[in-house]
Amino acid sequence: MLDLESKGLQPFQNAEEILGSDQPLGTKLSRLMQIIQERIDHPCLVLVMKRTHLEGVYPLLDETSVEQMEKAQVLISSIKSIPAEPDIFHGAEAQSFFSSVGLLDHEKFPGPQVQDVVVTPLNSGTKIWGLFCMCGDHPFSDKEVSEFNLFCSQIANALYVEYLKLEEEGRKFEESRHALLFLDRKGIIVRANKAAADLLQYAAQEMDHTNLEIILPPKRVAEYQHYFRQVREEGHLSPLEIEFLAKDGTPVQLELSFTDTDSRYLQCTLIAPDRDEAFWKDYYETMIHTTEDMIYTLDLGGRFVFANRKATEVMGEDIVGKHFEEVVIPEFREMVKKKFESRKKGETSPVYKLQVFNKNREKMWLEISGTPFFQQGKVVGICGSARVITEKMQIEQQRTHLTLIANDILQRKNLREIMDTVAHAIRDHCGFERVIISLLDEHYEATNLAFAGLTEEEKIKAYESHLSPEQRKSIFSEEFKMGQSYYIPHDRVSWADMGVKSKLKPEQMKDWHPDDFLFIPLYREQKKVIGLVSVDDPVDGKVPAAENLAPVELFATQAAIAIENARLYEEINRHAELLESRVAERTRKREALLETSYRLREVTSWDKGMKIILEGITKGLGFRNAELFLINEARKVLENIAVIGDEKRKDIPLDDQGFVSSQCVDKKKPINIQGASRDERVKKQIEPVLENFAWVPIMTQDEVVGAISVYNKTSGEPITDDELDDLLLFANQAAHFVESTRFLITPAIEKTLDSRMKYNLNPGESYLIKDSRPTRAFDIFMDAVTHGIQGFSICRIHPKKVKGKYGLKKTPILWLSTIGTEDSIDPKDLAKINHMLNKFLKKAADSIILLEGVEYLIIQNSFEKVIKALHSLNDYITIHNSRLLIPVNPRTLDERELSILEKEFRVM
Repeated sequence: MLDLESKGLQPFQNAEEILGSDQPLGTKLSRLMQIIQERIDHPCLVLVMKRTHLEGVYPLLDETSVEQMEKAQVLISSIKSIPAEPDIFHGAEAQSFFSSVGLLDHEKFPGPQVQDVVVTPLNSGTKIWGLFCMCGDHPFSDKEVSEFNLFCSQIANALYVEYLKLEEEGRKFEESRHALLFLDRKGIIVRANKAAADLLQYAAQEMDHTNLEIILPPKRVAEYQHYFRQVREEGHLSPLEIEFLAKDGTPVQLELSFTDTDSRYLQCTLIAPDRDEAFWKDYYETMIHTTEDMIYTLDLGGRFVFANRKATEVMGEDIVGKHFEEVVIPEFREMVKKKFESRKKGETSPVYKLQVFNKNREKMWLEISGTPFFQQGKVVGICGSARVITEKMQIEQQRTHLTLIANDILQRKNLREIMDTVAHAIRDHCGFERVIISLLDEHYEATNLAFAGLTEEEKIKAYESHLSPEQRKSIFSEEFKMGQSYYIPHDRVSWADMGVKSKLKPEQMKDWHPDDFLFIPLYREQKKVIGLVSVDDPVDGKVPAAENLAPVELFATQAAIAIENARLYEEINRHAELLESRVAERTRKREALLETSYRLREVTSWDKGMKIILEGITKGLGFRNAELFLINEARKVLENIAVIGDEKRKDIPLDDQGFVSSQCVDKKKPINIQGASRDERVKKQIEPVLENFAWVPIMTQDEVVGAISVYNKTSGEPITDDELDDLLLFANQAAHFVESTRFLITPAIEKTLDSRMKYNLNPGESYLIKDSRPTRAFDIFMDAVTHGIQGFSICRIHPKKVKGKYGLKKTPILWLSTIGTEDSIDPKDLAKINHMLNKFLKKAADSIILLEGVEYLIIQNSFEKVIKALHSLNDYITIHNSRLLIPVNPRTLDERELSILEKEFRVM
């Protein structure tokens, strides 16, 4: 499911953090563009905005924002009309498109270098902000287009949130009791609110596009011009008392002050100065109680001592007297306490957000601003204002969740998973209790359904009682259109009783009727309908506004892309299922091979390493049975070292070419048997007798050290040639592991004594030395190595102690221990022990071996395994005319075990 730590998701999470910050929109978009350019490596990004959103008093992007974004290598242009559908243009089409939006003449536009362009509209519901384009000199991959479209959704959401904020500022401007004007830098009135128009007896529209000088007496124009020039050059100045002329020519004495809003506009406030103190008291009280912000004061104990009309309306008439902790939800209380304590000390803090309980004990988000209230230099309380931002936070949270989920489904290929994820995402994050998604074919017949919030019985009902194709087509009537969705009141169609009945109780419904319908279309390119999202039971019981549907519509757009991708993927699967399965299989095999390689790095034990290799073979290649054999040169057999899926099979004689395994080793080539009963190469088999199996040699350079056998005992399925090739990779791993973990034992001669040897040992003989301690065995060993015989010892005593005690300098010694140190060997590695001893004997001219710790080997393995290994070692001693010393404590063995050792070796 969705992994928020996923690397693939990190750029989109970073983008959400940026867009959710309090930075100016231009700054946020500039940083987002940088993320896009790091994520998708193409030379040029172009943002084309509708002209209305780049002009006016409240533009979405002002001049400063445009400059910031052009520094981020994003070109800004404007256009009157915006195409409504995403598209991709190539070659001449790309040049033609950019000519239509006036970008070919832009000084920073790369022009002819642009051969491909992805064009995506930025829209939210009925609002279309502009286009976002990605230009390149080569074609775009599907992944790049999908990721770009996801970034476009984030940008559209950011523009929508900015639009809501600017719309709120515009509303406050219009509803303000202050007389307010917006002037451009030339002094032209571009907007006047009702209070200003009423003050001068004009209609608001009559003052628009008028120079402020025109409504001044001629004798005061020069004075105003001088003042206005200072305002433009020096910024904020003290208010100017000046006479205006009302529409009927009546002089009106007003106090004029300016506030710099941005690089293009100035806000002008007009106040009648001849008011007495009672007026201003009444004026400010009226302003406090009529504002749509909550105004309050707290005493130093943290209790509300004043709350304006809006505060009591939202928080309840009984808010005065309550402690702030009573209304702040628990997880925010500690933060609010700290801010309260800092304000008691006279400190101020930035605006912050928190959740509180309203008068109905419902959670809501507030944006809080507060400051200490001083009297005679002392803090006597806290003044604060709060604005309800629940809808804004819900939009941001909804946007974050839906963007991440959209990215998740765009990475998926399973249609059922995508539909289920989309349905549950809409239910969980879009304010509807029940969701049905229907995918439609070209005849508007439903082909796939997904549900969220429905019981099993309701799902059956949905399958049985559904709209006909003609009824579905009638949904798309303009009379039902709401944004990009379609809302159908219950009394407007004859099929209102179709579908699953609402669960909402009458008291939960406001203007939503239980038989109302709301459909959100799923479109592919060219506005072709591929499905419908039907939502029901709105959480708030209301018919949603078009603006509130914008996020879910954006999400539906991304869902449609994901669904189309999944459909395409399924179509490819139907026509190339074998190829796809092979790709997946190869990936799994490579992962198993890589995992095996990593695991082998942690071990040196052949016993453990060979089991790891077989686990990789069965996991990665899917075989039920696998065995690994190493060559025992002394016994001339393939010795079974590790097995998965069954008990170990017997050792296989190398000199009998009737066995396929022996042929594999002899020819140094893999052999795949498919139908043993018909294959002339199969003359003999060890149990179990198989019809299909394969052997692969394990080779280090040109030397065969073993072989791997695989088969499917239960199913009997044959091994394919591709599987045989993959098996060779694991055989190479086994060879590399053997090569890298075997000790390079070099025979050496210690300093030779002039004295005669104390013990006379026959070459080619193995000696069993029965003693409670190995002292005599070491004495015999030392006698040999100090008289010109090359020695090698594997013992339970640490090599440093042995060398220190006996003064050995050159003789190789290994520690028999489960602790994986540099000079140790695992007691379970009998094959490795025999292999190393054989290698030593091959190199040595005249040699002796001391194997001390046979009792320990028996404990770690079993007597049968150890005696089998000792038989092989005894054969090596005979072949190479060497000598073997095996000290044992008779009291540690039972009579049978001791008797077998005495028969096998010469007792000394």
